[in-house]
Amino acid sequence: MKTKASILIVDNDLKARETLSDLLAANGYTTIVADTGKDAIQKVLKAPVSVAVIDLKREDNLGIEVLKKIKVRSPEAECIVTTAHAALSSAIDAINHDAFAYVKKPYNIEQLLSTIERAIKKNTTFKELREDEDRFRNAFENANDGVCLVDPSGHFIKVNQRMGDLVGYSCRELESKTVLDVTHPEDIGLSKGAIQRVVSGKKDHLFFEKRYIHKQGHTVFGMVSSSMFKNTEGTPLYFISHVHDISERKKIEHDLQQSKREWENTFDAMSDWICMINIKHRRIMRTNTAGKKFLGKPFEDIVGQTCCRLIHGSKDMISGCPLKKMISSGKREELLLAAGQKWLTVIVDPVKNEKGEIVGAVHVVRDVTEKKTAEIEIENKTKELEEMNSALEVLLRKRAKDKTELEEKVLSNVKNLIQPYLRKLQKITHNDQQATYLRLIESNFKDILSPLPFTPTEIKMSSLIKNGETNKEIAQILNISIKTVEFHRDNIRKKLGLKNKKINLRSFLLSLP
Repeated sequence: MKTKASILIVDNDLKARETLSDLLAANGYTTIVADTGKDAIQKVLKAPVSVAVIDLKREDNLGIEVLKKIKVRSPEAECIVTTAHAALSSAIDAINHDAFAYVKKPYNIEQLLSTIERAIKKNTTFKELREDEDRFRNAFENANDGVCLVDPSGHFIKVNQRMGDLVGYSCRELESKTVLDVTHPEDIGLSKGAIQRVVSGKKDHLFFEKRYIHKQGHTVFGMVSSSMFKNTEGTPLYFISHVHDISERKKIEHDLQQSKREWENTFDAMSDWICMINIKHRRIMRTNTAGKKFLGKPFEDIVGQTCCRLIHGSKDMISGCPLKKMISSGKREELLLAAGQKWLTVIVDPVKNEKGEIVGAVHVVRDVTEKKTAEIEIENKTKELEEMNSALEVLLRKRAKDKTELEEKVLSNVKNLIQPYLRKLQKITHNDQQATYLRLIESNFKDILSPLPFTPTEIKMSSLIKNGETNKEIAQILNISIKTVEFHRDNIRKKLGLKNKKINLRSFLLSLP
């Protein structure tokens, strides 16, 4: 059974129309019949057909109009014109309107079936080609990458919108240019060479990076995949090129390179010796410039060695090795190490993968000789000062003891050598002035013997205050100003704890022993 196809039969001869319809149906075709031109046109407008068999010489004279309507409605439909009144003019007219075949009535059935089969085959081929073209057009126009057709001389033939967007031009603008017009000046030679290699037959396909110049002037990076299409004679027809925008990737690569350079510069700028250690083999994978200076060795004599061998000249880890302790603890370990005339601080930090497994170590060696020497010097100075302080404390205690003994001796002498004679003088009759002076002398002796922390002036003033002297009288006796007297009175109150208290100073002084 042949592939089903819809065939329109247009003929006003009922018998001929039915005979042909039955014949085609028996061969597996779907038929649509019409006896007039108007009826045929209406049916074509409702549904497309694959082949139309049209009787040209009709009484309503609409055969050519039916053919034209079918071609408008279904351009891929093939029309077979039949006529019992063949004429050159009618044949030419039919052919000019894209008739597939011109068959004279009465027709040979086998010949007509063969013609219909060829028409259906052409129709099927046409549909397949159109579907392929639609698929290509959709893929071309809706591709995520820029797609373009370029002739062998480098002129754009056709570009999709993504290609235009990639370099900032409309499709029409870009199709008026050449590939070199939008190529970065430094990559023009690259593009010319690529085109020449394919045109000359040295290459069938190209895959390379290149730079384009955007309409606004900035650089766009593209990954180009290009193939050459040739005709049957092998003559180059055009390139089809796919351009993937890799500007973002190039920017990321640039930023990564920049970060790497910054990291390397920082790594080498560190004054401490820093090295990366492979945890499995315990060997140095990378070291900074400070390590080279510290060890006095070139990089090639450091990388691949162990720290133990480089620092201690030993193949085994030393006791207390921070690397060994870090492997066990999984955290930072430190060691203060005396190496010859130097003091070193060794710090080891773990490097872990996403699973938390230790895969490496960062080994930092810092020369702390100056700091350690200063600490030792400070420690020695501290001991010296502590010894000096101890000696000073002994001297001060002895001085305090001597002072106490002296004070006690003075007080004893005053009591034993002066007070007895003062009492004898008090028993002798005196005038008022002499009596006043005796009272002052007795008061002053009591003040001398008193434990209060007064200055000599304050001692004199406190004696006069106890005797009931006024500020004016005290000023005259001591030959000072009244303001000075008030100042010393205020200090005496402070020392006695009477500041801002409503307590009479004379009464308080008299109450003291």
